[in-house]
Amino acid sequence: MIFAFPKSVKFSIRDFYALYMAEFYYCIVNGRYLKRFFMPIKIKGFKIFEGASPDVSFLPMLARRKLDLTGKIVFHLANALAGGKSGYKSVFASRYGCLNDCIKLFDSLNSGMGVSPNGFSSSVHNFPMGMFSIVEKNKSPYTAIAAGENSLEAGLLEAFLETSEVLFVYAQEPLLDVIDGESAPPCGLAFYCENCESGEICVEFGNFSEEPMSFEKLKCFFENGGEICGKFLKLKSTL
Repeated sequence: MIFAFPKSVKFSIRDFYALYMAEFYYCIVNGRYLKRFFMPIKIKGFKIFEGASPDVSFLPMLARRKLDLTGKIVFHLANALAGGKSGYKSVFASRYGCLNDCIKLFDSLNSGMGVSPNGFSSSVHNFPMGMFSIVEKNKSPYTAIAAGENSLEAGLLEAFLETSEVLFVYAQEPLLDVIDGESAPPCGLAFYCENCESGEICVEFGNFSEEPMSFEKLKCFFENGGEICGKFLKLKSTL
């Protein structure tokens, strides 16, 4: 079923956002299927990271020391797409974020060494994107999302429904051995986009699959185009 309104009724993208999010959460809570609507997205740039050593040499040494691997991936990707810019919103998504730093804090407490204020402040989920906003002097809002196995797709949903230019960054690193979790190597993906009347990607919102969108799927889509879908999003290249 598609959203349809009389031509005399005018809705802004923000109106659609409010309407859809109300419908989205209502359907999630009640186990119902979502109505579908489509949105063109213009991608102004994207970057993928896979490896073990993200380049953050542009940062002062003091700032580098505050970052764990996830934070370095965020800075590496965000700087490549939005370095020197301002006035854009940001969305950061990660399943575990800075959880490894939290584990180290607990180890420090258990050993009787206490916790440093810097160590505590850098262990919260929004730290990497917040610090990047500070370094870049970008005063626009940012969102940090963690939604379990749906973290990547929840972040995409938030980014695509923004009404202005937005930087999206997804970053993930393996958990320490004391926690059972994903053992995949470090990875990250970022893009800079905006909603517009025509774009390289058509985003469809609805119910599509039992499996959430994965990093591998999204990477392949950005590199090769085509069509992919997750639980709530379907992406189709229009080029």
